[in-house]
Amino acid sequence: MPSWFTVDKEGLRKLVADKPKGFLLYELFQNAWDEQTKKVVGTLAPIPGKRGKARLIVADDNPDGFKDLSHAYTLFAESTKKADATKRGRFNLGEKLVLALCEQAAIISTSGGVTFTADGDRQLNFERTEMGSRFEAIIAMTQAEIREVQHDLRRLIPPTEIETIFNGECIPCRKPIATFEVSLPTVLADAEGILRRTTRKTGVELYEPLDGEEATIYEMGIPVVEIGDRYHVNVLQKVPLNQDRDNVTPSYLRTLRAEVLNATHAMLDKESAASTWVGNALEDDRVSPEAVRSVVRERFGEKVVVYDPSDREANTKAASEGYTVIAGGAFSKAQWAAVKESTEILPAGQVTPTVKPYSDGEDAEQVPVIDSSDYTPGMRDVTTLAARLGEHVLGYTPTVRIVRARGDFYACFGGRQLDFNLQTLRHAWFSLDAKHIAGVLNIIIHEFAHYYADDHFTEGYYRATTRIGGQVAALALKQPGIFAVGVGTTAEAA
Repeated sequence: MPSWFTVDKEGLRKLVADKPKGFLLYELFQNAWDEQTKKVVGTLAPIPGKRGKARLIVADDNPDGFKDLSHAYTLFAESTKKADATKRGRFNLGEKLVLALCEQAAIISTSGGVTFTADGDRQLNFERTEMGSRFEAIIAMTQAEIREVQHDLRRLIPPTEIETIFNGECIPCRKPIATFEVSLPTVLADAEGILRRTTRKTGVELYEPLDGEEATIYEMGIPVVEIGDRYHVNVLQKVPLNQDRDNVTPSYLRTLRAEVLNATHAMLDKESAASTWVGNALEDDRVSPEAVRSVVRERFGEKVVVYDPSDREANTKAASEGYTVIAGGAFSKAQWAAVKESTEILPAGQVTPTVKPYSDGEDAEQVPVIDSSDYTPGMRDVTTLAARLGEHVLGYTPTVRIVRARGDFYACFGGRQLDFNLQTLRHAWFSLDAKHIAGVLNIIIHEFAHYYADDHFTEGYYRATTRIGGQVAALALKQPGIFAVGVGTTAEAA
């Protein structure tokens, strides 16, 4: 009876021709691993006298052999593995992809055999094995491709209970550095045999990549996709894959990375804490608060504050006191959400606040200004000197006032205006006698330097103070009359 579909072998061959040749052995080995196998042996070797041809043989000792030989040549036949998340098969497709690349092949098992001839025919035969199954094929393959397969096979992580041998070399089992259980997405067949996405608890194993290996996601020992993270991640159930079985979705990768970080955050170092995979893990809802705190600690240390745009000088002050100031761009929006939820890091302005004498807010309190008629002689002397010095070192005469403002600051300069705060300086400070003159000049120079730079901790501010200090010293030597403002004097500057 004619069927709906006919599969063109050559067309199928072209679809898989560019896949790494290691997949041939991956498909055949995983089929053996999914059965009651204790030993599987594979060989791949060039055929003497036949350039560019190789013989591929894979044999196992599964007592039951091949359950249904028709599955060897029937695409998408119902697979008993679909309903078992701990089996690697899904679509009954693997052997067919391998066969598509073969020039001729044979499968022999306990129930009989089937031969695929070079002229495209298929024949059942009565040859049987006492135990297990044997796949043998001739395939077009260069010496370089054979070496590539040999290399790829060393990446396998065989089950500890199954001896896996290729070309006479036992592929060693590896010892995981960590194992844990989590609930992860997978695919399972429902009662009607339709594959559905679901979530179930599974084991996950982490391995150190060997020299020359790229960290990879594995599905029960079979490499799936290189991810370039810190560890090989071996998921002990079906991994939701694309049709080509060589990639996962971004959301699955992010979730897997979050669970790996949760299990390994105590092993982080500074470099790995700043890596791409850790950043991706921080964006997943599953990342634990402990893991987030470890990432922040390894990247930035124990003393940290968040950059505060409302108090820029506080950021510099925090850095000078040994804090690491975390810039806004250090994390993405989703990562910041995790950091803020899991840590108690404060903005710099709350940890190392700087004095802010005046506010521009609508509810800002008006600063009380002392009327000049109420100045003491000392106040008049200090304000007169400040105005004169401003004319010479700033190039204009600033407005100089005395205020009584709340806040722990001595003076404030901005907008061509210098305010002295009587609340903190007190009356006795306003004097140009030998005891007070140095303190008065110190504050005037300090405040005038803000004409050039706001932040006390910048190189620009430092240079401004030294430059103005030098100018004031030069004025004292060359034009001493500027300082001739004794008690009650209104002497003009020379």
